[in-house]
Amino acid sequence: MLFGKCLRDPGGLVRRMMSQVANTTRQKNRIPAKIRMRFLPCCDIVVVSGKFLKRVWKNPQDRSYFYKMKTESIIQVADKEFELYISFSKIKDRIEQLGAELNEAYAGLDPVFVPVLNGSFMFASDLIREVCIPCEVSFVKTASYEGTVSSGLIKEVIGLGMNLKNRHVVLVEDIVDTGKTVAALLEGLKMQEPASMEIASMFVKPDAFTENFEVRFRGFDIPDKFIVGYGLDYNGYGRNFRDIYSLAGSR
Repeated sequence: MLFGKCLRDPGGLVRRMMSQVANTTRQKNRIPAKIRMRFLPCCDIVVVSGKFLKRVWKNPQDRSYFYKMKTESIIQVADKEFELYISFSKIKDRIEQLGAELNEAYAGLDPVFVPVLNGSFMFASDLIREVCIPCEVSFVKTASYEGTVSSGLIKEVIGLGMNLKNRHVVLVEDIVDTGKTVAALLEGLKMQEPASMEIASMFVKPDAFTENFEVRFRGFDIPDKFIVGYGLDYNGYGRNFRDIYSLAGSR
C-alpha cells in the first residue's frame, strides 16, 4: 500500500474541495460519519485522487491524516515498464528480522552505520529505526550505474565525516550487484583501521557477484535482473515507490 501525503491548506481551497467530496459520497456511505466529521475541519488535508476516499484514519504519531492507494502491478519509469516484484510488506518483515540480528550481533559494541547514498536511503532509514542499541550514523555517496547496467566506475562524492579507527562499522547498501562499488568502499574504509567491518544489504545478486567479500546481513537474494523502487532508481527516477519492481519481461 502507498500512503498519500498531508499538505497545509491555509487558503481553505483543498478543505472546500474535500467538503464537496464528502457531501457527494455521504449518500454512498463511502466514509464513516465519525471519521468524516473529524477529518474535514482539520488544517492538515490529505491529497486524494478519484471521487471518494476509501479509508481515512488519524496517525497519533504526528497528528496527520492518510489514505490508502492500491499498489500498481505495472508502472512506467522514464522510458521503461516495470512489474511488481517484492511488496513493501515483505520488505518490512525482513527489515525487522535484520534489525533483531544487528541488535544481537552488536550489543555493547557501539557500531557505526555507514549508509551508501543515494540508493540506500530508504533501507537505511527503516533499518536503523529497528536498531535499539547505541550507535552512530555517517554517510558516503558513490555512483556506479549508467542506465540499467553497473558501470563499475566508482566516484566518491560525499566522504565520511568521522574517524572509524577501532570502531565496529556496518556498511549499509541498497543492493550488491557485481560488488565492485562495495569492494572499493571497503578498501577505502580499511585505511581508517576499524575494529571490524560488515555489510548490510537489502538485496544481493549472487549471479552477478564477482568479488570475494561476504555480505553478512542480507535481506533478499535475487536473480540478476534490474529493479527499481524502495530507493533504487532507473536514471534517477523510481526511488519513491515503496514496493520493488523489476524490468518487465526480465527473467
